[in-house]
Amino acid sequence: MLCGCSSSTGTSDEGASDSPGAGDTLRLISEQKSFSSGDIVITNYEYDDSGNLIGKIIGNARLTYNTDTDGTLINSVYSDDGLTSRDSQIYHYDAIGGLRRVDSLGFIEGVGVLGVSFFDLYKFEGDLASSLERKILPFEEITINAEIDDSAGSTVSFTEFKYDGERLVRELIDADVDGVVDRLRDYNYNSDGTLSSRLQTGTSANSSVFVYEQGACNHNWGNSTDRYFCVTNNGL
Repeated sequence: MLCGCSSSTGTSDEGASDSPGAGDTLRLISEQKSFSSGDIVITNYEYDDSGNLIGKIIGNARLTYNTDTDGTLINSVYSDDGLTSRDSQIYHYDAIGGLRRVDSLGFIEGVGVLGVSFFDLYKFEGDLASSLERKILPFEEITINAEIDDSAGSTVSFTEFKYDGERLVRELIDADVDGVVDRLRDYNYNSDGTLSSRLQTGTSANSSVFVYEQGACNHNWGNSTDRYFCVTNNGL
């Protein structure tokens, strides 16, 4: 099974009805990111009563997630101060439910939503996402409702994922596709499987700490890189 959680979380491809109850799971509710400049950014996550991820809030900005009946993310809508709202991202999955591509839509104030301007493309080794490639489309190729394929655009960054078993422990980021790792991002976990901290070294150095709460958590979305959003009380 390839989904946002490992099999030990108790979730499955059967949908939200088979997700663990509020007493069985811990779900990520906030991240505090501290930068070397001294700036701090707090991200909060919201869930509905069934444990589906429905919102991501950073300051006055918000991503509202739309899901299907199984709780799988379909797309997100961006708003800032509640004034500007637009489609932001579209999620694509493979045949067994693993997130394989995220399309981001361009937007110009006064003009509106454009088509896909860039996308993140995952590659897999078995059930684990092994790498992430970000590709940007030339402006002249950005059209409304355009159907693009994985070969579109040009690669502007490349990330390799490393695991301890099925747990993500490191990202190696080549930010300009010159074959040199520009940033390392290391993940540390608590004994119960929740994510305790993430440290990014190199350019744009920062560190994050994470807060969980006990509650219903349906994670039939994503892939191996974000299983930490939803864990059972006895760990991943």
